[in-house]
Amino acid sequence: MTPSATIKGRLAGITAVTTLVGTRVYVDLLPQKPTLPAIRVQRISELEDAHLRGARAIRRARVQVDAIAASLETATAVSDAAHGDGAGSGLAGFEGEISGQRVMAVLPSDTRSDYEGDELRQWRVSRDYIVWMR
Repeated sequence: MTPSATIKGRLAGITAVTTLVGTRVYVDLLPQKPTLPAIRVQRISELEDAHLRGARAIRRARVQVDAIAASLETATAVSDAAHGDGAGSGLAGFEGEISGQRVMAVLPSDTRSDYEGDELRQWRVSRDYIVWMR
């Protein structure tokens, strides 16, 4: 399972997220005219630790989770719901099984927000997470 699909699976299990976005959690691409609010998950980078005997079973990936909405307030609320309390209620601090994939840790990294003007008129709050998986 890819890191992005793993994080999407975790988001689908967070009641605070599904209350706000329903099933509108997408990997890599949003639909052309999405119903908002929505979440987009994408892998930014991935490292595989290796040694002279070959690759290890542990993978690290940087995954970006974008909360997209018509207002900054709603995008922030969706992002906060996805992030959780930092102790595993959301993404931050989570460890466990997701669809058979062992997740050792989801650690918060960066947060930023921006506005897409012109035709889109969408606010986006982006959070990056470092995902450790087996």
